[in-house]
Amino acid sequence: MSLEDIGGADAVDLGLQIVKLQLLKESEAGFDRNFAGSPLSLTFFLSLLASNSKGDIKDRLLASLGSKSSDELYEKSSNLLFLANSRQDSSKDAQGQGPLLLMNNGIWVDQRFSLKPTFKDVLDHVFKTEVRFLDFQNKVFIHS
Repeated sequence: MSLEDIGGADAVDLGLQIVKLQLLKESEAGFDRNFAGSPLSLTFFLSLLASNSKGDIKDRLLASLGSKSSDELYEKSSNLLFLANSRQDSSKDAQGQGPLLLMNNGIWVDQRFSLKPTFKDVLDHVFKTEVRFLDFQNKVFIHS
């Protein structure tokens, strides 16, 4: 199975274009710092946005991600997640398989808000995303 097989190449190409634009912007501004961007992560982020959008915004996101409907987007996203978290040959001695890519998706939500049950279902079952409700007003979270 490849990106072309699951129809995810267009979506990852979009993510790659976003990373390229950001790198170009950084270099033109003369920034001399490191920049890391993941086209695959951007693809999932845009897919998450599309899954909970409506109207023209949803239509534009779906088109940019190479999908005609939410169902098609969900199928492509599930397949892309499966592909990202598996190898073609699961044997330990596989030659030429390249690095194993693992993805872990998560969303932090201010505890003052809730998620629509349908969106939560998509996060759980399509994107395999962990949702955490946190106190953004009274607690400061520092990760090192």
